Amino acid sequence: GLDKDPVTAAEIRAILRDAMLADARKGAPSPADIPEADVRAYFDTHKADYHDPERRRLSCLVLKDDAQAKAIVAQAVAATSPAAWGELVKTKSIDAQARANVPVDLAGDFGIVSPPGDTRGENVRVPEEVRAAAFAIAKVGDVKPEPVKVGSKLYVVRLTQKLEPHDRTFAEAERVIRVKLAQDKIREREEAV
Repeated sequence: GLDKDPVTAAEIRAILRDAMLADARKGAPSPADIPEADVRAYFDTHKADYHDPERRRLSCLVLKDDAQAKAIVAQAVAATSPAAWGELVKTKSIDAQARANVPVDLAGDFGIVSPPGDTRGENVRVPEEVRAAAFAIAKVGDVKPEPVKVGSKLYVVRLTQKLEPHDRTFAEAERVIRVKLAQDKIREREEAV
């Protein structure tokens, strides 16, 4: 009676599906097998995908109280060294990661973001308002002169790095394109089965 058992039937279907997909993948090209002409043609028609806009790394000190945030901004502006900023973050921020076991000069690091509206540079830790604030700061090491309110939290934002815009060359993009084109060919074979 195992042939009538739903679990057994589902397992048999999964085995058959995997065997069909493996058969469809046989003879599919590897990334190295994709002709350079195809790779170059893809690169030429998708150049915009290989333009990286200016990106910025930011560090934040997160607070809940308006009065405290205004006082901290003054201290943050005065904390010109990364270590001084890190000490301020570790002692004042309510963000759980502020007390993580990281070097003091990396305390409060929220990572890298692209300009507001650029979906490729989204960072789940950085609210859109904070992201916009990072692009309003002129120089690396500067602090936004007023806290950024997002919901019940206030963010004191410091710009820690600027990465200039960059157009990737064919050589920089070639491997990624080869992998994508090979995966597309495999997907086409699987869908044909």
